[in-house]
Amino acid sequence: MNAINESAAVQPESADQQLSQGAIDLREFASVVIGSWPIILLAMALGFGIGRFLVFVATPTYTTDALVQVDSDTATEVVVGQITSGIAPALPRETEIELLKSRNVLGSVARRLGLDISARPHQFSALGVDLGGAYARAHRGEGFGAPPFWLRPFALPEQAWGGEDIAVTTFEVPKALIGQAFQIRKLEADGFELLEEDGQLLATGRIGAALEIPVVATEGTDHGQLQLFVQRLEARPGTVFTLRKLPLDVAVQRLRAGFSTRESRAPGIMTLRFRGNEPERIARILTEILNTYQSQNIARRSEQAEQTLAFLVDQIPIVRERVETAEAQLNQFRIENGTADLDQETANVLSRSLELEQRRSDLIGQREESLQRFTTAHPVVVSIDSQIERVDEQIARVTARVDKLPGMQQEALRIQREATLATSLYTALLNRRQEIEMVRAGTTGSIRIIDSPLVAKEPVAPDAAGIVAFSTAAGFGIGVTLIIVLFLLRTGVEDPSKVEQKTGLPNYGNVPFSSKQRRAAGRIFGGSAGPADRLLAVMDPSSLTIESIRSVRTALRFAQFDATDNVTMFTSPAPGVGKSFLSMNLGAVIASGGDRVVVVDADLRRGYLHKVAGVERAPGLSEVISGDAQLEDVVHKSIVKGLYTITTGTLPPNPSEILISETFLQILRKLSESFDQVIIDTPPILAVTEAADIGRHCGTTIVVLQAGSHSMRMIEDTITRLRRAGVRVRGTVFNQVGKSRAARYGYNYGYYGNYYSDYRYEYKPTAARISLPRRIVAVVQQMRARLPG
Repeated sequence: MNAINESAAVQPESADQQLSQGAIDLREFASVVIGSWPIILLAMALGFGIGRFLVFVATPTYTTDALVQVDSDTATEVVVGQITSGIAPALPRETEIELLKSRNVLGSVARRLGLDISARPHQFSALGVDLGGAYARAHRGEGFGAPPFWLRPFALPEQAWGGEDIAVTTFEVPKALIGQAFQIRKLEADGFELLEEDGQLLATGRIGAALEIPVVATEGTDHGQLQLFVQRLEARPGTVFTLRKLPLDVAVQRLRAGFSTRESRAPGIMTLRFRGNEPERIARILTEILNTYQSQNIARRSEQAEQTLAFLVDQIPIVRERVETAEAQLNQFRIENGTADLDQETANVLSRSLELEQRRSDLIGQREESLQRFTTAHPVVVSIDSQIERVDEQIARVTARVDKLPGMQQEALRIQREATLATSLYTALLNRRQEIEMVRAGTTGSIRIIDSPLVAKEPVAPDAAGIVAFSTAAGFGIGVTLIIVLFLLRTGVEDPSKVEQKTGLPNYGNVPFSSKQRRAAGRIFGGSAGPADRLLAVMDPSSLTIESIRSVRTALRFAQFDATDNVTMFTSPAPGVGKSFLSMNLGAVIASGGDRVVVVDADLRRGYLHKVAGVERAPGLSEVISGDAQLEDVVHKSIVKGLYTITTGTLPPNPSEILISETFLQILRKLSESFDQVIIDTPPILAVTEAADIGRHCGTTIVVLQAGSHSMRMIEDTITRLRRAGVRVRGTVFNQVGKSRAARYGYNYGYYGNYYSDYRYEYKPTAARISLPRRIVAVVQQMRARLPG
């Protein structure tokens, strides 16, 4: 028989058992994660809820856009002339973009639309989260919203909960009060109160009426007028709004933050976008930005034409006077000399001289006009200066030819050239003046609006689906990570094979956790359990738990082949592992085979076997040991035939002393002779010493372990303490296997679970047959009788 036990204790190691202690079993990880699906599901639900909450409190962002065309050919090139248009670079789109974002444009928009005025209702917030604003955005009903029931204890009468609106078109304060907060409290009808930030009343006004009050900014200085015009105020009486006059640069920065541009692949095409929280407002802002810039662009180009026209107007009288002087000199020369006709050579020189002078005059005019836009170092001005120098060189050569002519011819040439040149210049100035007046009348901007901004219908942010999906996935990841971390930090042993390897003791069985027994225990300790509701072996004899206890019964029979008696003791490292449950149900299983079994509650400190048996605690074992009762009087029958119980009796003050007495040993011998099996339920060995004292007199000792509750060190201490006391430990039983869902999917338990699930069907009642109506049966019998043969 020893050989049998030794062979059971020393088993060949499997491939899994041969893994080093530091190895990680991925299958075990997978089983733990799968078995912990409620925790993962809870984490995902929490992540989903957080995602929905973030979407709820996030302020929606809308966007609107406009498509514009930037023209590179502008009316300015016509104003400057053909030479300048071929040299001056076109205004780049980057410049147009910077001009659009300039303080000149955005500041005008902010002042025109009142964007430098901030008026917001008071709303509930907690921990930096604007719950009131979120709830107000969700309010879509008529009238004004009310706080939800879960926020009503914290809500204030002055707070807004949806439907409130205010429009302040004028709010001017002294410079020192810019940025300071004021308050507007709605009154009955169309009245309101203007208060300082600390709540001090400044004035009372009415909606649609201008309000002007003198204010003192700081300590008697900076006196001024506060001007306020509230165009619209819709709120319940008592609602408070915060009012501020923002610095212009702050309003411009806010506009720049929402404004963006994107160049298209097509040359000269740009997309302008504006982002904000109110779709109607952002569409109005972007429209105003385009209109303002277009107006300023046209005004700037018209101003250039005006400057050029003013220059021409100043030059025309001077040139006209020059023409008149030249004509008077020409007439005087004719009168004095009788004629002013020139020979062929002199006429050619005159023609060339006039051509060069005309060219020089045009270049000088272009230079003067260019200097109105550029500096002298600009490439356009430098190019014109270079052309003027070349023309001057040619004029010098013509002048040298003139000096070689006779004196009369030189004088005639000079007078004739001056008259002709002055007339040509005068005519050119008059033509240019007409051209510029036409340009001024038809000046257009360099930006043409192709698609105007539209009011957005749906927000572009937040991405509700993306946020919820991400938060749910994050919840899943956090749940899995938490399970794995807890699994790695656990100290309890759930695998019986590890205990076998470490202690050399065989495992006699793995008893699965039973939720039905747990409910029965609740009824037992609650006092509502009936006789048939106390033992799982009676309530559900074909359950997986009872099947595993039957396997323990079989293993126990083999363990008792070389035992000195039929007494079996159950002990454990710690309380609460289910020794009493195992003792009673094992006794019931053995008794169902025809044996007489008695279960003795030897836990004289906290034993509660009497509750499971449904009898009184006293008299019991302690009374028999003390001589106050006979053994026959404390043996109680149970609902199972052949199963008897002995309760603790009155709990003594010295349980350890009375359990090592000779009287107790005599009781054990008498029970061993009277019953086929004696099962003793003892207290935990690591807590008290009674189990070690009793175990020395028992032929079989089994340590009951709760799966996942004891560390390997605790189990080793339990075995060592029993062995040092002279107790022969036969093996272990793992109880409450699969109490956690993770353990239910474990590798070893999965093996036993599949085995028992296949085996237990023999204990199921035969399925009922389907009963057909008698008339149908009779018809079928008649048809069968008519068949041949």
